[in-house]
Amino acid sequence: SGRVKIVQGTVTLTAPKADYDGNTRIAVGNQGVKIVDRKTTLTARAGRYSTLTTIANFYGKVRAEDDSVAIDADTIEYHRATENSFASGNVLMQAKYSKAFIVGDSAENYPSRNYSRVTGHPILFQIDTVATSHDSLKISKDSSNISKPDSLLAQKDTTAKKPDTMTISSVVMESYRGKNERYIATGQVEVVRGGLSARADTVLYGNSDEKILLRGKPIVWYDSTQLSADSINIYVPLKKLKKIEAFANAFSASQDDSLHADRVNQLSGAAITIAVELDTL
Repeated sequence: SGRVKIVQGTVTLTAPKADYDGNTRIAVGNQGVKIVDRKTTLTARAGRYSTLTTIANFYGKVRAEDDSVAIDADTIEYHRATENSFASGNVLMQAKYSKAFIVGDSAENYPSRNYSRVTGHPILFQIDTVATSHDSLKISKDSSNISKPDSLLAQKDTTAKKPDTMTISSVVMESYRGKNERYIATGQVEVVRGGLSARADTVLYGNSDEKILLRGKPIVWYDSTQLSADSINIYVPLKKLKKIEAFANAFSASQDDSLHADRVNQLSGAAITIAVELDTL
């Protein structure tokens, strides 16, 4: 007890109090524990580290952080040999150099590949601050309402800024960090950004690409128009929606005649391109 430090190679475990069993070669701390290993730092209320398997298991408000990502969760298992970590329970993963974060039930992080995978109702939030004279917005943590406007709750902000938020929900969310950060969402994917909503089997999104690629039965809704095709590309230069392209079996339907509600404008072709100016088709 008292500023305990256990060192094994590149690993240093510190805690106010710890027990070490020389037979099992396991160190346990339950009054706060911290492990530092090369670029990775883990902290938690309690944890155990095996000097035999070089595997750490942390519990209770766990945070794992390296030079590219930070992960908060109920439990995290860290493997010193590979530097890989496996999180479960109320996972929140945030990239260090972007305004994107992912929530989900469990996550795997592979630092050597700059790759992470989140499962269990994962949702990606991409937040970009824009100037405005209106109230700002904050995100509701209720993921069941993520595709509804009510999931954005108005909150007064004296800085006259508001976050322009995009959300992507799916069955599996993969992220590739580095110079060209990108995300791949698969399985029952839903995208919401301002007045735009979309569904697809697979969605690819990259910060540097400034576009969202929808594959596998994609459908887009925007400004009273529904658009479908075999593949759809959404272009968002400088975080503003500017163009939507639909390829192969493209079909759009819109209703803009208030006097004849039974009339629907329909357009089909090999490709359909929609331009957006001042948030209007």
